[in-house]
Amino acid sequence: MAHLAFLFAAFLAPQSLPDKLPIPSHPVSQRVLEEWREMANEQELEKEKGWDWEAEQFWVAVRPHWLTERTQPLSPAGREMMASSVGLEANGWPENLAEAWLRQTGLEPVPIRFQLEGPDGVMLAGSESLLPGRPVAIRDLYRRAGVLDLNAEIAQQATIADPIMGFRYGGTSLVLELLPVPGRGWQAEIVVVDSRLGEEEVIATGYPALGGLERMPVETRESGWWTLLEPGENHQWALPGGRRLQLSVAAGAHPPAVQDLGPGARYVAVPALSQREDWTQKLAHWSNLGMLWSFDGGYLAFPAAEEELLAEAILKTSAANSQFRQVRLSLRFEGDGISRELLFLDGPMMQGRPWRFAHGDLALALTDWDVEVACTARIADPEIQELFQGVAGQFSLVQGEEGQDPAVAVDLYLHQVALGQPAKLNLSDEQAPFSGHEGESPGMPAIQVLVERPEIREFSIQGLYRPIDGQIAVERYLSGLFGKAGRLLLEIEVR
Repeated sequence: MAHLAFLFAAFLAPQSLPDKLPIPSHPVSQRVLEEWREMANEQELEKEKGWDWEAEQFWVAVRPHWLTERTQPLSPAGREMMASSVGLEANGWPENLAEAWLRQTGLEPVPIRFQLEGPDGVMLAGSESLLPGRPVAIRDLYRRAGVLDLNAEIAQQATIADPIMGFRYGGTSLVLELLPVPGRGWQAEIVVVDSRLGEEEVIATGYPALGGLERMPVETRESGWWTLLEPGENHQWALPGGRRLQLSVAAGAHPPAVQDLGPGARYVAVPALSQREDWTQKLAHWSNLGMLWSFDGGYLAFPAAEEELLAEAILKTSAANSQFRQVRLSLRFEGDGISRELLFLDGPMMQGRPWRFAHGDLALALTDWDVEVACTARIADPEIQELFQGVAGQFSLVQGEEGQDPAVAVDLYLHQVALGQPAKLNLSDEQAPFSGHEGESPGMPAIQVLVERPEIREFSIQGLYRPIDGQIAVERYLSGLFGKAGRLLLEIEVR
């Protein structure tokens, strides 16, 4: 039995998720898994520096920055170039001295502790050391295979359906990427995805020639945000569905501020700043203050004589761009005999970066049909759509005037879905055999199909809101949510 278990694990390994990904909320096709198998190993990811897929393919709301980032933070190539070119230009280093410096310096792994709890107890917990600039996924996942779609193929006197196989994933995942904020702590991009697969249900096609489509339901909870982890502090967040996350970095694990690059030069690593849209403008400003070398991944180097002026300006900008606040967000519906909490988030988040979230249900629905026709053959081709019911969106802190609380930019939507009874469509009547100029043509049966008609209610709250005494309150009257009239209450507290 042990040998069988080993063979089973080995067979599934090539189809497993790349180790930098949270659990996908959307189903993943067999074709995508095969592409991952071919290119998603560590060496290929380093070479590609990104992915060819959009995050929308995999998640409702979260958008991991490293998924499409084309310049790798703390790029080893950038560091090697910095050491050799700056050393040779500023100090006249021989090449072997630059190589020796690279072997002796660099950022050390960062010790962290983490714990993710749900209403039923601990979901993930542990401790380990993370390399800065390398996303790490901590996952406890399972998957279920199913038919995502059917592609109809047709030729003369022949029709067949080609199944599109794939997987729906469930389980719990925590993905972290740490980047140094010199002298302060560690910028952390955090993504938590927690999904539970539902009871399987067959989608009725009403078409004997094609069947086997499945609903593939899943309840998903997504959260993705940025924060500053200060060594020695315990940071906590409340997440959708009653989840709570605790994260801490070991005391004393402060990233260095300015470091020696040999006897005549200094350098500072600010990879978090290099990901900002105004990075080029920042470089231009600092270059006006003194001689500056910049390299891929957020490395900056300058002559030792320029250290006082340039280092102060760079570190001041780095600190200003890593400000964070404690934010609490609550979304509730109150109606006749109903009081329901739809979303609750609480914890420290970084200014200027969004907190994205989703909590709801996903399922496949048969919402359209295409038809394929040949000389003596015809077939209907189902069109499958994935539907989301729940709350999703994002909010971010926008810095206001000096001394004022930041404003909060909100983009939130709420979906309710009802499938109702499917409609019966008659696509073609029965066709009798006939004789033509090309010979005898066989008869063809009538084609009748079912199509689902989802009714989707959508409510949204969008805008830029400025706190009054740290508080924001938005109230909307709704006539049809949960089948009752009532109020949608959004409350935000910025501390």
